Amino acid sequence: MRRLSLQEHPTSPQVAEALTVAMPSSVVLTADPDPLAAAQADAVERFAGVGGFGLCSPAATRILFDKLSTRQLCARIGVPTAPGTDGQANDAPFRATAAELLRAHGRLVLKSRWGWAGNGNLVIERPEQLAKAWARTRSDGVLAIAEAFVCGQEVSVELVAGHDTIMVIGWAVKGETGSLAHPVERLRFSPACPPPQHLSAAAADLVRATGYLGIVEVEYVVDAASGHFWLLEANPRSSGVTALLAAGASGCSSVELAMRSEAAHLASLPPPVAPARLAAAEFTTAPHLTPDDSRPHARWVHPAIEGFCPHVYLRGDEDTLLRELALAEGEQGGVPRLTAALSTLIEDAARIKGRESVLTGAGAR
Repeated sequence: MRRLSLQEHPTSPQVAEALTVAMPSSVVLTADPDPLAAAQADAVERFAGVGGFGLCSPAATRILFDKLSTRQLCARIGVPTAPGTDGQANDAPFRATAAELLRAHGRLVLKSRWGWAGNGNLVIERPEQLAKAWARTRSDGVLAIAEAFVCGQEVSVELVAGHDTIMVIGWAVKGETGSLAHPVERLRFSPACPPPQHLSAAAADLVRATGYLGIVEVEYVVDAASGHFWLLEANPRSSGVTALLAAGASGCSSVELAMRSEAAHLASLPPPVAPARLAAAEFTTAPHLTPDDSRPHARWVHPAIEGFCPHVYLRGDEDTLLRELALAEGEQGGVPRLTAALSTLIEDAARIKGRESVLTGAGAR
């Protein structure tokens, strides 16, 4: 392995030049968030062409970063998405269809093609809000997406797509749609069990249809009662759930598994197997849960940056997670909101998993 030194924020040409100098045997793209991952995929294209190199496929990455292309591809392969339409933001027929969606479903989400971490998304609940949104984009000719607001649990499935196999890393249940909390600040729960087969299969179908290689997070809204789902988007990179899933697997992350997968491929060896998991929870609001000998399952993962709180990850069985949260909230003297929220996520995850055999057998789409 050879380490290259680059400036703190290298451009795509600079990264491509560094790759040319190093002439690596392979590349595994692990960047996050979207802008950095897109820039590094562009660097790989400059180095090796649009087909990519190693576990980086620039053409497929662009399809998955583009919410409209992803939505259109899902329609072709039979993966459900929320009812919606797309068009020019200043186009009258597109606006009329969006208004009809609002009337029919009560709430509407306007999305840009390239938004990330909630950026570029706008939830519309009243016609006057929609009129204001159009007024702000009167001269904007860019394409936009209008989707019915779908109620349910937000669920992520993370995969590593290698040359030889698609490995399902795990899943995370992240709370009801419509939560006012920023995605980075939400309580999240990762079950110990594998994701429901119908969610894993849809994610794998999408990955195969694009030819994507590397780490990918596929986000759904799932109705906990029925198990039916709608795909929201795919993030062709490591993501906010990567560390949570790693916490449940003794620190073995999708990044490590992607590296192992590519190394095995280069050596003509069998691909790695995802490790056994425990349940894990991630949250930001329990300062008493600092890592010490009395709480071996708790650890800080990063300091407060960009206005966000430090994150805490707990690992263990579900009772352990609930007990640690209850202890932390008791020390703070507050209302046990986190414990109640985690209980809901655990219950909804069990309900979603419980619909697996019915939907897999009958067809979930």
